[in-house]
Amino acid sequence: MNEPVFLWRLEVTVPATAQEALIELFDQHCLVVSSFETEEDSGEWRIEGFCGAEPDRPLMQREVEKACSTVSTAPLSGLRCELVPPTDWLAENMMDFPPTRVGRFFIHG
Repeated sequence: MNEPVFLWRLEVTVPATAQEALIELFDQHCLVVSSFETEEDSGEWRIEGFCGAEPDRPLMQREVEKACSTVSTAPLSGLRCELVPPTDWLAENMMDFPPTRVGRFFIHG
């Protein structure tokens, strides 16, 4: 039987000018990294990463500030860090995509 896997989620919101720097930073510490524009044409991006172990929060906050300073900007939010309970990510994803009929095709998970 598999042991439940807990992940740590890191998140910060930054101006578009800092997006690339923060993705590179999170890539060094996280298993998976993604970025999302908060609203279309807002110029604000939410960078999110998942770690397998609890990150050093003060160190990561300093690294976020340092990465932003390299592009002469400041983060729009403080670094958020939270423990994510074990989740069946495949089942969760499939709930977001219910079976659909497209013409003569029936698309399902």
